This record gives sequence, structure tokens and C-alpha cells, in this order.
Amino acid sequence: MFTRSTFRLALATATAVSLTGGLLTLSVSTASAATPAKYADDFNGDGYRDYAIPGLGGDVTVTYGTATGTGTTTKTFTQSSAGIPGTVGDAGGYGDAFGEDIATADLNRDGYADLAVADFTEKVSGKAGSGAVTILWGRKTGLTGTDATRLKVTARSNQGFGKAIEAGDFNGDGKADLAIADGFSSVYVYRGGFAKSGTTGKVTKHTLDATFENTGMVAGKVTKDKATDLYVLGQGYHSDKMTQDAWFLRGGSTIKPGKVTVVNSSTPDYSPTGVVADFDKDGYGDLAVSDTRYNKNA
Repeated sequence: MFTRSTFRLALATATAVSLTGGLLTLSVSTASAATPAKYADDFNGDGYRDYAIPGLGGDVTVTYGTATGTGTTTKTFTQSSAGIPGTVGDAGGYGDAFGEDIATADLNRDGYADLAVADFTEKVSGKAGSGAVTILWGRKTGLTGTDATRLKVTARSNQGFGKAIEAGDFNGDGKADLAIADGFSSVYVYRGGFAKSGTTGKVTKHTLDATFENTGMVAGKVTKDKATDLYVLGQGYHSDKMTQDAWFLRGGSTIKPGKVTVVNSSTPDYSPTGVVADFDKDGYGDLAVSDTRYNKNA
């Protein structure tokens, strides 16, 4: 999926962790009555990939692709854009993180890719830092705030829902799903299909029963089944030291939480990014993650 992780891959240090399985795919192309978008980031359905870049002040900028490459048509969305729920800066004492992490997929399978925008700082139902995820729907004219949909979740103060977000087919049924981390150690997987009314498929919650704090996620196929797998990156604690960890959740009809791998045994990276790809070309997916704290922040 084309998300913030893709744009921040140029990292000073990366740790490659060999895994088992297949490869990351960047498009969603399963047959259905309404043919889904060929590319998970083609928001206007013209056959060319578009891209969205998270800002640092509560905004997301979208640039549309053309036959000759990157186009000049751009549009920036904030919570002051028409149709998008919430209020700019309404974070209950936090900085506005609308758009700090995003995910793209044709969530309602109408031939246009959609944009899911996370905001772990959002004040919801009077609860500061509850967090929210809003879907901007694609159409022939591109993304718009019109009929934007906020995913349903029980609002809790300082929950940080939307700390990280990834799209993928996590149960292997051919429909795009969303995995959303909170600010603690839980991940919520919303199965497709999604509707503008706010309904989704089944939602499951997965929690790591250990000292762990979510700080990022990476999705990709690392086993040889059809389902997308998920790595939750976070701050762990081992042998009386804070660490940077990667927690594996294997995709499938039943999502199976797996082991935790320590990436940095002495200092965590609080804003890690990563990508899954077959770096050594052995037919198995690998995970590369950032480690900006490595060697005294070198």
C-alpha cells in the first residue's frame, strides 16, 4: 500500500529481518460485480497512480498522476475542508495529528481508490486524545471531503486510536481491510467491505500482553497464502531496558498474533518506518525498519 512509510523509506539506517513467505503487492485487483480500482492509490480511476503526502500540521496533500508521470494537480485536505468531520486543532491539548498517518485502498470497491486518514489526537465525544480515522472517498473527479466517513470506535480518553494505520487484505478474501493501532498495545482490524454509511465488515481487536507501546505499522505479504500480513512496530521493554520491537500478526481467515522480534536492544525509535519486500530475491518477504537511534543517533 502507498502510505507514509513509502515516502520515508530513505533512512540513515535500516535493519533487515528475514521472514517467511511471499511478496508485497501494491494493487488491489479482485474480480467482483463492481471492479475495484487497479491501483490502491488511483483516486480518480484514470489508470494512473496518484499519491498522498501527510503534512506536519494536520493536513494531507494529494497529487494526481498522468500519462507522463507526476502531474501538477494537487489538493490539500484539513479538518476545515468541506465535509470532513472534526475541528482543526481540536485535540484536547495535543498537537493536531490529522493526516500524520494514512492508508489507501479501494475500500468500497467502486473502481476508485479511497484515502483513510488517521488522527490519534482527535477529541471525540468530549474525550481528549480518543483518536479517529476518516475515509475520503475517491470518484471520477478525485478525492473530496464530501460524504467523508469516520470509522466507528468507542471513544476513550487518551486512547490514541489511529496512532498508525495500514491497508491490506488481512483475511485473504479479496476485499481491502484496514488495520488501525491505538496508542497502547492494541490493533483493530476492520474487514471490508466499507460503505459511506459507516458500516464495515467484522472488527477484531488484537492486544499484545506485554510491555509494548505501538509506534508504527508495516503491511505486506510475508507468507505464501493470499492474506496480507502485518508488523506492529513499537517500544518494548526487556532486561530492564527500553527496546525497539516488531510484533508479527499473520494474516488469514483468523488473524494469528505471532512473536516479537527485538530490533534495537538498547534504545527505541519513537517514529519508526519500514517496508516489506524480497530484498535477497529468495522468494520470501523481508522486513526493513528504521533505527534512527542506532549508534548514538548516527
